[in-house]
Amino acid sequence: MIRYLTAGESHGIACSTIIEGVPSGICVQKKDIEMDLIRRQAGYCRGWRQAVEKNELHVTAGVHNAMTTGAPINIMIYNTEGVHNPVWRNAIGAYPEEIENSDVTYDEAVNEKFRSVFIPGHADLPGIIKYRHECNNLRFVSDRASARETITRVTVGTIAKQFLAEFGISVLSYVTQMGNAKMEGNRDVKISDGIIEKVKFIDNQIINNFRATCKLIEERSLTIFDVPTKTQSENRKQIINILNENLAKLSDCEKVKCPNEAAAKAMVAEIDEARKEGDTVGGVIKIVAANLPPGLGSYVHCDKRLGSKIASSILGIPAVKGVEFGKGFDVANMRGSELHDPITMNGEDFFQRKTNNAGGLEGGMTNSEPLIVNVAIKPISMISKKAIQTVDIKTGEETAKTSGERADVSAIPSATVIGESIVAIEIANAIIEKFGGDQIDEIKENFKNYISYVTEFYKNIKSKKA
Repeated sequence: MIRYLTAGESHGIACSTIIEGVPSGICVQKKDIEMDLIRRQAGYCRGWRQAVEKNELHVTAGVHNAMTTGAPINIMIYNTEGVHNPVWRNAIGAYPEEIENSDVTYDEAVNEKFRSVFIPGHADLPGIIKYRHECNNLRFVSDRASARETITRVTVGTIAKQFLAEFGISVLSYVTQMGNAKMEGNRDVKISDGIIEKVKFIDNQIINNFRATCKLIEERSLTIFDVPTKTQSENRKQIINILNENLAKLSDCEKVKCPNEAAAKAMVAEIDEARKEGDTVGGVIKIVAANLPPGLGSYVHCDKRLGSKIASSILGIPAVKGVEFGKGFDVANMRGSELHDPITMNGEDFFQRKTNNAGGLEGGMTNSEPLIVNVAIKPISMISKKAIQTVDIKTGEETAKTSGERADVSAIPSATVIGESIVAIEIANAIIEKFGGDQIDEIKENFKNYISYVTEFYKNIKSKKA
């Protein structure tokens, strides 16, 4: 089974993960991990900092010559701002006294980044009580609770997707709702090939655009720290101009990662309105896993059900508030006769369903239909302008101060790749649990034998009909 632990803070030097249980013989391309990290980082509703806070990826163990060895994999992702910015290194670094040639003292850095106002919706209040940070600096809570930690889960998910590709299984994701703007039929459970191809195209355009933006910023030597010739505000203005110019080249679908043109246009308008008001918006993402064999997961214990594993892991993503499979909450409005998916003998190799309202899961197991997961994500709690009543832990006074720390309007398009990664990890574990083996060819042989059995089982029943 694939297990992993992550470490790292939002503004720290690096985030890291150790991944255990990945079979040997899987081709892991560094560029594929980097592309997924870009997909998570880029987006129309992300702030300007995303283009300058680069992820430097280092795979230091468990992979040799792009192939997994079966040993634990260690991945380090350095944050260029955390590495180079002496303020952050002093403010939250493990051993600030080791920082040399810094014109920022420890006290100056801590005072600059000290945060004492609880942010409603964030982990600040329960976190500071639970871990008893005596200095009352909420930074020690928020920097770990921040969603940046999910970059490590994305790297695990990329490896899981490369493992699943060996079995012809693919996982993709897209946005179906942003605020009040939503796709028509956003709970659709029949996913067309056209939608799948369009989502893949959108992802490629997002990656290419982000790379072009970063290249322009590098060529003009623009950064948000250590700039001797220009002020940070001057650099920031130029970076924002480059970002806006390149974002303008994307279609509305690409800006918000939604394959429907009309819905995407409404989503962009929703983001523009929220940005103008200094507010944030939530939304819904859809995750689709295709070409799954029947029987992954189990009904024999609640913790073995694939649906419970996926739901639990997805709810571990910061800001996620709801998970649905197939028709989800709509099932409450349906009669059993219209909800449950009719089984037919129309397939060549296996049973077919006329509908997929179950979202590919029955009794905690896959039934060979595409797995459909809808995920509801709340608006970002860090709001740039609109104030929410809260309390300052330093003074004990009630206040209506805003966080004022970020310019992200939403992280919904970025959340697609995080949810996609989580689903891929759980499906990969279900494959390993079902078919066993420590090396990819061994697992594939077991998988092949099972598919032969499944096909023979179906054909035996079909022959009775004949």
